[in-house]
Amino acid sequence: MGAEKNGICGLGEFDRRAKKGDALTVVFFGGSLTWGANASDPNRTSYRALIGEKFRSEYPRARWKLIDAAIGGTGSQLGVYRVERDVLRYKPDLVFLDFSLNDNMMTDTEETLSSYESIVRTLLVKGKCPVIPVFLASREYATLPDLKVLKRRSNHLKLAKYYGLAVGDVVKGMNALYRKGRLDVDAAWPPELFDSCHPHDFGYAIYADFVWKGYQEGVERNCTPVLPEKWMNKPLYRNVLRCRIPDLKALPEGWRIGLPETRAGTFDFLSSRWLDRVAIAENCVRKGFDKFEWKGNVPGGLKVRFRGSSVLLFGESTVFSGKLLVKMDGRKVMEIDAAKFGTIFTPSAYLNAPIASGLDPEREHTLELIPKLSKTKPQQIHLESICVAGPGPVEIRMF
Repeated sequence: MGAEKNGICGLGEFDRRAKKGDALTVVFFGGSLTWGANASDPNRTSYRALIGEKFRSEYPRARWKLIDAAIGGTGSQLGVYRVERDVLRYKPDLVFLDFSLNDNMMTDTEETLSSYESIVRTLLVKGKCPVIPVFLASREYATLPDLKVLKRRSNHLKLAKYYGLAVGDVVKGMNALYRKGRLDVDAAWPPELFDSCHPHDFGYAIYADFVWKGYQEGVERNCTPVLPEKWMNKPLYRNVLRCRIPDLKALPEGWRIGLPETRAGTFDFLSSRWLDRVAIAENCVRKGFDKFEWKGNVPGGLKVRFRGSSVLLFGESTVFSGKLLVKMDGRKVMEIDAAKFGTIFTPSAYLNAPIASGLDPEREHTLELIPKLSKTKPQQIHLESICVAGPGPVEIRMF
């Protein structure tokens, strides 16, 4: 099915509207490199911010709304469940799509290739707007002797061609500069910052140059996305469902509905930006930000039935969190230390917990979430959603 039949706008049309002075919304969807980790001021010196300035300079008549939809440390397996809330609700006219690096460019696992392609298809089907995949570089990728080892980049380049998308290939651009002796990697990734993944301002400026080059080339070619009926990769994420736990008809004893935290270790991890409400299992009563009254009650377990081939939990990790026992079809599959990430990025961060993949999508499975809270100190579990995907119909229902 071609763009002329599916109504998807191309970059030529976007450029025309920008020159005319339309109001346009651009969403930057990805991980920490899209947010701007290690930039001196992410809202001014990240690649995302610099691209925004390029738009304002190139199209001074247009009215721009630039949306930051980036959560550090996350990939497409969480992103696929965030598309509706964090991207499509803004009615974007253009989306820059990250996640290639966080999905691990050295690998080409079926699950993540499928979740990434699902994001692309969802944006094209429901957003009807152009998408520009960006391949952002770590220091290692910028200095590789051969880019062929980046299996995911190769797949995502083929995917972009398959869907008629322009790309912002920072990896290729920085690698070419390095080979010519024109890239000072210590300036891009200052050793004193002890981070070979996230660049500083100089590196982000180079990011922006190559992403902008990709955009301009797409405009010149009038890249207009197409929507093939057949997926390029396995359609493991053809259908996705984000079931918000606070919306369930009934919660177990010892659970309540509350608001997400408004304090976090870093702004892109701030749960109140990504979650509307959370289901809280607790053995206490909260009296203040860090003041609790221990009650000693034992919250009940939450049990649901679902169909799908993969399942993931999304919520919050805080310094006040306890542990969560997860059972699948009656068997223990893991015990999650829900405080771990929030303790590193005190006082809170997100909780992103893939539970299982490769499940039989034709049969009904059970999922049990059992809080394992301390018997001597106040603790809580904060969960927002149970996320299920599969190649066929997916569903989640209470017992």
